[in-house]
Amino acid sequence: MAATAIPAKVGAAFAAGMTPDSKLRPSALRQQGPQRRRAHAARICLGLASLSLAALLVMAAPAAHAEDGGPTANTSQSVASPSPATPSGAGDRKPEAPATAPPATSPTTSPAGGASASPAHPSPEAAGAREGAGATSPAGRGPLPAAAQDAPGSVAPGSATPNPAAPGTAGAAPAAVKAEISPTVILVHSELLDASAWRGVIPLLQRAGVNALAVQLPLNSMWADVAVVQRALAIVKGPVILVGHSWGGVIITEAGVDRKVAALVYVAAMAPDVGQSFIDRLRNAPRGPGLAKLLTDSSGFVRLADDAFATDFGQDLDAAQNRLLAATQAPVFGKVFEERVNNAAWKNLPVWYVVASNDRLLDPGAQQTEAGRIKARTVSTPASHAVVLSQPDVVARAILDAVAAVKAGASAGHDGAAQQLQPLSPPVQPETPKK
Repeated sequence: MAATAIPAKVGAAFAAGMTPDSKLRPSALRQQGPQRRRAHAARICLGLASLSLAALLVMAAPAAHAEDGGPTANTSQSVASPSPATPSGAGDRKPEAPATAPPATSPTTSPAGGASASPAHPSPEAAGAREGAGATSPAGRGPLPAAAQDAPGSVAPGSATPNPAAPGTAGAAPAAVKAEISPTVILVHSELLDASAWRGVIPLLQRAGVNALAVQLPLNSMWADVAVVQRALAIVKGPVILVGHSWGGVIITEAGVDRKVAALVYVAAMAPDVGQSFIDRLRNAPRGPGLAKLLTDSSGFVRLADDAFATDFGQDLDAAQNRLLAATQAPVFGKVFEERVNNAAWKNLPVWYVVASNDRLLDPGAQQTEAGRIKARTVSTPASHAVVLSQPDVVARAILDAVAAVKAGASAGHDGAAQQLQPLSPPVQPETPKK
């Protein structure tokens, strides 16, 4: 840095405030009165203030020289080349010797991440190249320092700060990318079965990268079953596809009005309208031959005769599987089939339906009628009522079709957070159970 003369008044003030004095030693100060100590403290403060003022004047001197047309002092890490506004002959002046010798090199980080030695002060040719590129300092005082030109996002003093959101700016924010929706599948089992009935479907969904959750219904009340599905919905994030088998179709019809639900899949199931029950949907349908083999105990719970599993429930399963189903069947309280739903979610959501054309419990014709009434995308397969066990691949394909449709936005703009359904008919209050 070029030497700059310090004004006489500043030097005198500095000398007056900071002259070494044996009287300023702590031992000497303790021997003096409070007034003398305060006077010495004031002299020290005055000296420090003078020193700060002198430093400011030294830093401001190069700018003052540039205003006068003189050569710009080297006050940055780069050497500024003479400005085009420099008076003639100024470039012939012999530059003053720097007060301190600049370091030969300084470590810098290379683009590859390693440290390399580079000159701390670029050559005048490099500075001229920067000036030719149009990088100039304010008021035409010469090119900006190299560090200021290279600093990302740096703005010259007096210029407008770029808007990061404006197009074409270096700091423009990237366009938001909407994350792909990945719905969760909640599986609702039928009467006489439990959550393990989905053991063939779940691995196929997981293999396709779909999260699946099978709920366990108590089968003693429609509203208790709906509450189980609602609890599952509460712990799942993002959109949900509800899948209901047989009696499970009634449950997803009521629980599907949750704002997270994006689609419904019925598997050999009933889809009642508002104010209807499972029995109401079967009143005018042919009765499956297996219904005659349902047994009701003294508590009102219904089960299927053990030998009927092989002939009327899972006739496309092997004997060992049917024996296992008979031994582990889950009896259902008979009155649940008479409970009426308050909502019909299929009116507001995309729907899929798997028809089991060899079903001997729920008439295949009744299934086709249900699928057409709710305008479902339908697939029919020659399977028994236990289609989720005998043909899990067909059921999984229908579910994955619904998953793909939800991902593609086929669920009326569902965004994975919430979907407000249109109000349905006034709710029908459930009948009070008779004691």
